[in-house]
Amino acid sequence: MTFMHRDETSSSSLLSSSEFEARITPALARSAPNTPPPRLILFGFGGLDLLVCDLGTEATRAVLREVRGRLIDLLPDGLHAAHLFGDRFGVLVEGTEPRMGITERLLSALRPPVTFHEEQITIQPRFGVASGQNAATAQDLLRRATAALQRAEATGARTPTLYQTNQMPLHAADPTLLRDLGPALDQGQILPWFQPLWRLSTGALVGAEALARWDHPERGIIPPSTFLPLARRAGLLGRLDSAIRCQALAWLSRIRKGSDFARDMTIAVNVADADLADPDLLETILAELDQYDLPAAALHLELSERATTAQTPEIQGRIRRMASAGLRWHLDDFGTGHSNIQRLRGLPFSAVKLDRSMIRGLGRDPHSEHLLKPMISLARVLDLEVIAEGVERGEQLQTLTRLNCDMAQGHHLSPPRPASAIEELFRQEKPTPRVAEAAAPVGVLSKPPHR
Repeated sequence: MTFMHRDETSSSSLLSSSEFEARITPALARSAPNTPPPRLILFGFGGLDLLVCDLGTEATRAVLREVRGRLIDLLPDGLHAAHLFGDRFGVLVEGTEPRMGITERLLSALRPPVTFHEEQITIQPRFGVASGQNAATAQDLLRRATAALQRAEATGARTPTLYQTNQMPLHAADPTLLRDLGPALDQGQILPWFQPLWRLSTGALVGAEALARWDHPERGIIPPSTFLPLARRAGLLGRLDSAIRCQALAWLSRIRKGSDFARDMTIAVNVADADLADPDLLETILAELDQYDLPAAALHLELSERATTAQTPEIQGRIRRMASAGLRWHLDDFGTGHSNIQRLRGLPFSAVKLDRSMIRGLGRDPHSEHLLKPMISLARVLDLEVIAEGVERGEQLQTLTRLNCDMAQGHHLSPPRPASAIEELFRQEKPTPRVAEAAAPVGVLSKPPHR
């Protein structure tokens, strides 16, 4: 079933943020010792900025209108629901209904795509759930649910995430996070998680992308969308990239030595403009590779398509020297319109990484396939491998395989995971993708901003 987008007047019965908060306080007061405490469910789609970036302003408005309408249609009398701000919604549950009953109904209601201008848009909500037990105020309960939702967004959880007592809410503008960032780098709190990369022709696990996560001792997992802007503001982006790269290389060295299936595995890391400005970058990376007994070809460096438009001749020369030393460069976010053929030919890329917007409609919108075919053909002419990221559905994977895309990654195959979870793959007789269940809701926004 597909829902057409609604008009602007379809969401009048949702509470405002202040009205919703005013309902929470008496609900906490009504909670009796022998009855279940009220529960707060928050859900969102990764951030309003991500929605706008991925869908555009007009389509984002249509999606949010549709979500508001479905929420109104779904909830029975007596439940309070609100559009709090941006892409975030809240539901207050009282009584003895099973704890996951409402969230399961929400998942089911949000699973069908939204049709906007003949395009089907599939959305992937993340849920945070908190109990009102021992919550003194509405703000206490909201903070708990916010912390649970942010953990769900950071880990890509497909099921509702319950608040744990050691979780604290995240605030991008919180000055304490900025204060904690430097010591966190020193103490090894910022860790790489890994998203596997699969070769489509063989189904083999051939590599992984290292994605930064901050494991804060008090606030839990902090997503990169929160701490990367702080690192950039504090001038710590270079240190952060170096820390992630070193940890990823150490992990790769251990994996390659410990499993026959991983002997040729590679690791991809992001490279920022701040990194490229370092004249000693090549020597630093070669020393790191030597330290972990890895060949240069084991490390793939990802440079965003947007970043290539502002490179000086000096930095372009640095990129070429690094490629001559055996390091492989991948052009990230390919298809966003910032590259041209001359630039692709002028820099030593060995692969292009298709932007998720290029594959979103595959398997559902024939225009998406028609647009993608010439891009893959262009890459072939330039002798570049093609990697697809953000693969969220089986139809996308099937279409990419048929179009002879070389490699793919995404939640449909495996979400980003801690190192220990990825190592479990190598304990199998032959590592295979963890393909998501067909019934699981998937969507274009389930990958958090990454590095």
